[in-house]
Amino acid sequence: MTFHIISHTHWDREWHQTYQEYRVKLVGFIEHLLNLLETSPDYTSFMLDGQTVVIEDYLEIKPENRSRIAKLVQDHRLIIGPWYIQPDEFIPSGESLVRNLLIGMKIGREFGESMHIGYLPDSFGQAAQIPQILHGFGIKDALFWRGITKEDTEKTEFWWLGPDGSKVLAVHLPLGYGNGRMLSASLQENINIIDENYAAFSAMSTTGNMLLMSGFDQRNANEALPEVVTSLNEYFQKQGNKFEKS
Repeated sequence: MTFHIISHTHWDREWHQTYQEYRVKLVGFIEHLLNLLETSPDYTSFMLDGQTVVIEDYLEIKPENRSRIAKLVQDHRLIIGPWYIQPDEFIPSGESLVRNLLIGMKIGREFGESMHIGYLPDSFGQAAQIPQILHGFGIKDALFWRGITKEDTEKTEFWWLGPDGSKVLAVHLPLGYGNGRMLSASLQENINIIDENYAAFSAMSTTGNMLLMSGFDQRNANEALPEVVTSLNEYFQKQGNKFEKS
């Protein structure tokens, strides 16, 4: 089994707090992230929750940092898009989902390029036409959490077929977007996290790969991840197993 750590955050623009209260946190979060990526070359990349609106929200406060963001995007260190906002798939019309991607990918091109994955970590269910919509934008892969349960599918990877025959390679996150959020400087705790994920889902993997989503709601990038990966690689190589960073 090969594990891949995905460093990310999940960002709510407004939920338990107001939009502006969350934006205060967002400014501090992105300041920390930019400094971390610029000063730590071993910190391979960070995925900014699949939505470009957070960049707009930040740059309204800190427009002078636009070029810093663009460089990190172009260097494939900061992964943005393809959505403008993380969509609710049932309340809005289908047209709004199309416009959501149009706007998100347009903004992505202004900085470099958007991630070509239909990233849907927290939509409360999945619309049948999502493969068709993604295909219209040249997106052939999707990743999501909610909408099915472990009992609904035997595998974490499968072909998701839309009503019109469009299909995307889908990856399901049975434990959500935070199954690696507790990775830390403690090697033993990290081994326990690996063991728990392996025990729960190794039989569901069709590819021998498993995602460890290292992030959670409004959470800063985990600065310890380069050391986490190094220590886990050393440990599992001694055990005859493989652990690779992504």
